Amino acid sequence: MISPCQWPYVDQSSWQPRDFGQLNAYFNRIFLYEETDEIKSNAVKALDLTRMSDITKAIIYANLTYYEILDKMIQKYPNLEELYSVKPLEKPVYLTPEPYNIFQSYRDMNLML
Repeated sequence: MISPCQWPYVDQSSWQPRDFGQLNAYFNRIFLYEETDEIKSNAVKALDLTRMSDITKAIIYANLTYYEILDKMIQKYPNLEELYSVKPLEKPVYLTPEPYNIFQSYRDMNLML
């Protein structure tokens, strides 16, 4: 099994909704607690968006937009600047098998949560 910090960079072609949901939860943990945890701060600094799939970038964008911290995070971590050019996914991606779709930031990116 690969470690969560490698999830953003692996082939996701055979991923199921649960896998994408875990990726979203991973980003949720590192972004929400990066200020109080040096390991999480280092994890954000190490993110390489150029190596990530469009799905992964859309998940990050939706996550940061939902918590209204996109601009703050990009100012603090210039490696995230590419997020400003992320576009909604062409096809829906499910982050859970039975989505509620209650989060506008995820719907805007065509992510079903």
